[in-house]
Amino acid sequence: MSAPERPASSMPTSAFVRAALVRPGGGLLFQADSQRRDLINESSTRSELVALLTFLVKRGHVIEITAIKADHHDDSSLGVAPLCEGTHAHGWAADCWPLASHTAGDYLDAAHPRFQAFLFDCARAPYLKQIGLAGSAWTPANRHASGATVFEDGGGDHAHLGTHETKSA
Repeated sequence: MSAPERPASSMPTSAFVRAALVRPGGGLLFQADSQRRDLINESSTRSELVALLTFLVKRGHVIEITAIKADHHDDSSLGVAPLCEGTHAHGWAADCWPLASHTAGDYLDAAHPRFQAFLFDCARAPYLKQIGLAGSAWTPANRHASGATVFEDGGGDHAHLGTHETKSA
């Protein structure tokens, strides 16, 4: 069963911003080409997710993306319709892991202070709705760094970064 269509983002991101985020050497590494395609395609991913990831890259984090939309199971039932904020199925979320270098698979240890610094920055990033920690990431220090929105996610080692809709003033 496929996810229902999602409403258009209230915060459009330019194709230039999306392309800059996914370019080689841009701070994101991808386990699959589908993840890069998801971020480039504004009908697949929300602008708020692009803004959150851009914020983290500009803070100096190198991040390996492990799932976005096309390569994640349908999790739309976990969100409140019609937006289903924070879910992969509607383009609000990315699963990832911070890296120690620009080399794919050079994962930071979940107990490393740089891992907690990454989570601390995630918790303060624009449009963050929630941080899910799975596997070895679910530690007291990481939960503390993640702040009030943290939850224990299922699956292998990853951090789930879910976003929410831009609120107009």
